Parts: sequence; C-alpha cells; structure tokens
Amino acid sequence: MKQHLRIKLHQTLHSGTEKDSDPELVRRTYMLNGFLLLSAFICALMAVLKHTESFTVLKGILWCSAGAYCVLYFFLRTSGMLKVASDFALALTVTLGVLLIWRLNDQIAYILWLFALPPAAFFTFGTKRAAVALGLLLIALLLSPFVSPAAMPPETFSLSYFVRVIAAFFTLSLFSALGEYSRAHTQRTLVALTREMEQCACTDPLTGLLNRRGIYDRLNEERARATRSGSTFSVILCDVDHFKNVNDCFGHQCGDHVLHQLAEHFRRSVRGQDVVCRWGGEEFLFILPETDEQGALNLAEKLRSTVEQTPVNYHGMPIDITLSLGVQECTLTESTEFHIRVADQKLYIAKEHGRNKVVSGNIEELMPQELIA
Repeated sequence: MKQHLRIKLHQTLHSGTEKDSDPELVRRTYMLNGFLLLSAFICALMAVLKHTESFTVLKGILWCSAGAYCVLYFFLRTSGMLKVASDFALALTVTLGVLLIWRLNDQIAYILWLFALPPAAFFTFGTKRAAVALGLLLIALLLSPFVSPAAMPPETFSLSYFVRVIAAFFTLSLFSALGEYSRAHTQRTLVALTREMEQCACTDPLTGLLNRRGIYDRLNEERARATRSGSTFSVILCDVDHFKNVNDCFGHQCGDHVLHQLAEHFRRSVRGQDVVCRWGGEEFLFILPETDEQGALNLAEKLRSTVEQTPVNYHGMPIDITLSLGVQECTLTESTEFHIRVADQKLYIAKEHGRNKVVSGNIEELMPQELIA
C-alpha cells in the first residue's frame, strides 16, 4: 500500500516531464506541481473556513484561485510547457497575495500565509523571478495601511508591530534567496564537474583525441544520421609502423611525443565534421561523414604520404615514421563493429605486405574467406 501511494505521488509531482529530461528541469517541474496542488488546497481550505462569513467577494476570490491553480496543474501535465505554467502561477500568486493583504480584515491570517510564501517562491520559481514577486508583495504590505485603512483601524494599529512584520518578512525572504542561490550554485558546479568527468572519461589524455569509449557514441550518431539522410560514411583504421622500435630506441617519452605530434597532424588534415580518435596504443580511427570509400582512400593516401615525408622532430633529432591504413566504407546493412573489424583486417593485410601502405576494396578478394568471419 505504501509503495503504491509512493508511486502515485511520484507520478503526480513529476507529471509534465519526459523520461530523459534534464535533472534541473525535472526538479523545477516537481516543485511547480507541488506548489500548484498545495496552493489550490490552501485556497479551497481558506474558502471553506469562511463559509459562515458574509464576505462573499473574498470567498469568490479564493475559490477562483483554487480553480486556477488546478487548471495550471493540468495544463502543465498535458502540455509540459513549464515556463508558461510557471509564469501564470507566479502572476496568480502575486495578484492573490496583494488582494489578501489589502482586503483581508484579519491581520494574523494573512501574515501567517505571507510568511509561508518566500521559501516556496524561491525554490519553485528561482531567485530572480521570486525576488521580483516578493518585492511586489512587500510594497503591497507597506502600502496596506494607506490603501486599505479598514484592514488596520487606528485603535488596533501598532507601528512597532507593523515594522516587525515587515522586518521578519524581509529577513525570511533574504535567507530564502540565499538558500536558493547556494543550491543553484552547487547544482551548476556539480553539472560542470560531471561534464568534465565525462569528457575526461571519453578523452585520451596524451593526444586530446576521443578514446575508444568516446568514439562509440560518435559512431552511433553518424550511423543514425546516415540512416536519416540516406548518405554513406567511411572509417579508416591507422597504425604506426614499428612503433615498438621507437620506444625501445629512443624511450617512451619520445614515443609519447610522436603520438602527440601525429594527433596534431591528423587534426589539421581532416575536415571539421570528421572525427579522429586514439583507438588504442599506436592505432587511430577516423570517421568520415558523407564520404565513400574512394574519398576515404584519397585521405588515407594523403596521410600516409605526408607522414612518410615529414619526420617527427624530437629535440632536434628526426624520427622517421610510416603508417599502415585500412579503409572501409560503412553500409547500413551491417553494424559499425563489423565495418571496423573489416578495416582492421585490411590494416592487417597492409602490415603483412610490407607496411607503409593503404589497403581498401572488397575484403573477400584481399584475404581468404575463413579469416573474414
């Protein structure tokens, strides 16, 4: 029973949000739903408590406000338009607050509800919008002795009491604003740190390129884009020849320098929409959107030729580097993993046939059938 009620409450307060919505958007929707339902209940309760009084205008205002809050709740639930619902809810709350301050004959009653508003307003509507709303209510409260003198007749009006009410309302509003500002600042910091951690998890620290974990998301995005547009894309798998000899002869720092310089060269050599990643060790993977195999072959040959003709300078010492590359055009009939595997097999063929080569074409014509599976 408790679990069922918990699920119902969760569904009620989260209505109007999509499954994968931004967490801050979900929080704001959650707060606004709670604010609307609670405000509707309080207005209806106040109207019921005044059923014995003859002041029908106030009862009418309270019943209309309760209905308006309910309408806004169902509007948010069906449309998901958070900003529109939030703006109307805030305007309704300010209008109702001013009317209660200027028309209610019982000071204690409206003061009690007035003090409940600052934390609810700041946590629901945010710092700036709530500050404007509460500022308007504070002005209405300051003007109440002059606008509605009947609400505070001279024989019962106390200046010191009135000043204490104003000071308490302002203090509560200020601390509520500080609390919301602190929460929002902490939330922004957490979001920034989370994004930074996600970027670090998907980025190779040596080259600054995407790593194997990060590239799969880009592969899936490119496949989805190609599916929508009907275009094609290609991949190139590249390996540095005899890279172990570089590490053994010149040290790992030299090897790291070579990889870093190659990554910079690859960045400068591809288009803005192309993606380069460090596939692992001394291997690099290129994703080339809207590129057939011939276009990918041209780029691969350009990369191979340029690297061969441009030794890497390591503290004044030239390091000769060559590349072996496998080129594969990706079709939508096979998975991206299949095409990367085929590109890897073509890279293997380039290695087996002397290195410093680019291999493309039909894999079935390049190697025995039993090695393709």
